[in-house]
Amino acid sequence: LGDYAYLLANQFRKKGERIHIDFVVAGNLSYTNIEYDGYKIYTLTKQTAYALFKLLEKLDSSIIHLHYVSYGYAKRGAPLWLYRGLRKWKVTRENFLITTFHELYASSQRPWTSSFWNQGLQKRICQKILSLSEQSITSREHYGKMLRKFSPSKRITILPVFSNIGEPNIIIPLQERKKQLVIFGSAPNRNYIYKKYIGKINAICEKLNLDSVIDIGPAFNHFPKLNVPIKEMGTIDSSEISNLLLESYAGLMGAYGSNCFAKSGVFAAYTSHAMLVIALETDFKKSENSLSVNQQFISAELFSVNYEEVSKLGYHWYQQHSLVKQSEIYIKIFEPYLTNNIKNIANRHG
Repeated sequence: LGDYAYLLANQFRKKGERIHIDFVVAGNLSYTNIEYDGYKIYTLTKQTAYALFKLLEKLDSSIIHLHYVSYGYAKRGAPLWLYRGLRKWKVTRENFLITTFHELYASSQRPWTSSFWNQGLQKRICQKILSLSEQSITSREHYGKMLRKFSPSKRITILPVFSNIGEPNIIIPLQERKKQLVIFGSAPNRNYIYKKYIGKINAICEKLNLDSVIDIGPAFNHFPKLNVPIKEMGTIDSSEISNLLLESYAGLMGAYGSNCFAKSGVFAAYTSHAMLVIALETDFKKSENSLSVNQQFISAELFSVNYEEVSKLGYHWYQQHSLVKQSEIYIKIFEPYLTNNIKNIANRHG
């Protein structure tokens, strides 16, 4: 969420928008920075409604852009303190809340998990935060439908996530790239992919004549033995990741189904670099956010399609909601409230 907010703010700054932006870190209590790249950062020291309200009151702004993931603000995914603090901030004076719902609430059907027992409360808090928000943004059409069920009158904008590791200006055709497969993401997700799909990974490499796997992300133990070598890159900076993706033939998606690709930073990174995206878990019956198998990505079964064309379609899909495009949409969302914000601050200070 920090990357997402930071990159949007930078885009506003590049466009010359006269918007003063401060950051409030409310999910990570150990964060210590008070300034980053010219932005002031305020860290909430206690996750309570009162502490949040007092901090927001100190900032003297009428607009908050909340990036919401329930588990980002509470261990069990039910940050009631966040809702109560925002509600108190809103009723104190004329304030405006814009919320980007990166995720909504748990939907576990397994009674032995805590998310099963907490999903009701998570859902109510999500609904309450939506009720406080003047406008909301979310990445998936499915999430948009769920939010509209909560409140049909609320304005919901659907925006698949952008790539937080860069957007290259020049794209290399597939036939000119190195014959390597990228597996990118968190340690648990990559570990899951290797353990469950080792056979499919080998089959993909053989079918596409790939000679290596490029593994990008935090280290973990017990890499499997594939039929091709694995190059462990570890945790590297975004420019290095971007260069690797730009020169690589294909990228693997496997931590969740294809109907969730619009919210995936990994999928955004692959498509922004015009890679051939291969989905290990594909829903052939559903098409969400204008994404379809054998169009913007292919199945691990590798049907007879034009791989170069698929990579181009994925790239063009991404360009419709790139960072630049999203910043323009966000500015339009914020515009009516920015004028009121200036008036409110002027009135408070005479």
